[in-house]
Amino acid sequence: MFLGMALNVLVIFFFWILLFSKKMPPKLLKLGFKIMTFVHLIKKEDRERKEQEMKEAFLDYQVCSSFIKKHPVRIFRLFCLILFQRICLFSISSFLYLAFGLSGTSFLAILFLQIAITQAIDSVPLPGGVMVGESLTFQVNSLIYGSHLAHASMILLRGISFYFVVLFSSILFIIYHFKGVRSELLHDRIL
Repeated sequence: MFLGMALNVLVIFFFWILLFSKKMPPKLLKLGFKIMTFVHLIKKEDRERKEQEMKEAFLDYQVCSSFIKKHPVRIFRLFCLILFQRICLFSISSFLYLAFGLSGTSFLAILFLQIAITQAIDSVPLPGGVMVGESLTFQVNSLIYGSHLAHASMILLRGISFYFVVLFSSILFIIYHFKGVRSELLHDRIL
């Protein structure tokens, strides 16, 4: 769990350097390509072409960096919106805990356990990561809900936090699609 969090912090730090530093990315790029050439991940003849491609990608990062610097209020509002969304998603466990009629574990404890699970698993893209995530979630749910409700809590959590969202989004997409098609047909008839 701590490896996932540590890797997540390192990746975020690395991307902040890429976004806001003008001197560091080219140095990191040269060092990275030297290492990859040394261990034969990149052929020497391909190195210059790949370095040029990466320099062009860094220009996109610089454009994003200037946007962030010019619109800090918009970025802060977006951050707050995403934070609210994530807290709502993670608090489903707490509401499910109360719905089962359980008590003894605080809202914040359950919330932080869900955050820790997500940080630990989403940060490490390993083969079998989904199974590791499900296993870890099941183990934590066994601690929170008790072993007799762990399976039911997993089904309800996945149903509410994933499948309900997919179903709801699909319904909205279908409504929007048919409403858009109908309005296009009406527009074509008028013209």
